[in-house]
Amino acid sequence: MGLWAKIKGWLNIGGVKVLLWKYKEPLSRSNPVITGEVLIKSKSDKKVLGLEVKVIEEFTKTEGEGDQKRTKTDTTVLGSVKFPERDKGVGYPLELKAGEDKPQPFTVHVALNDRLQNYGGVLGGIGKAAAWLSSEKLEYFLVAEARVEGTVWSPSDKQKLPIGD
Repeated sequence: MGLWAKIKGWLNIGGVKVLLWKYKEPLSRSNPVITGEVLIKSKSDKKVLGLEVKVIEEFTKTEGEGDQKRTKTDTTVLGSVKFPERDKGVGYPLELKAGEDKPQPFTVHVALNDRLQNYGGVLGGIGKAAAWLSSEKLEYFLVAEARVEGTVWSPSDKQKLPIGD
């Protein structure tokens, strides 16, 4: 194995790819559980040590004015499932051959935070107006991240997740 192949392996170039698919959206407030699958693909022989699927909330707030204007983002994990930690899954460590695909089903139970802008009616309208005036932004994401042997950066996929009632 040459130096270039070793560097490509560390950077996961031509290696494992993780894709979120077959998940139900939007996430319901009344039943905050999301199910779906992660497709793990590989272009070369690799060993996947584990997989984590999580739902995160990103709360972005702009503070200050003019040159002192800063954007701060707080990230909160609302629910996650780890393979093989909580569940054996498809069998980790997973030996993937070149061109092989493995689907990993998942179920994540989500604990949604109570925020005024998420309420309906007058309270929700007041919360939305206050968030708009203070330049606040609230977004939810579904994230899948795999741990691959011999790589510095883990392959991942991040999809915006709408929230419904």
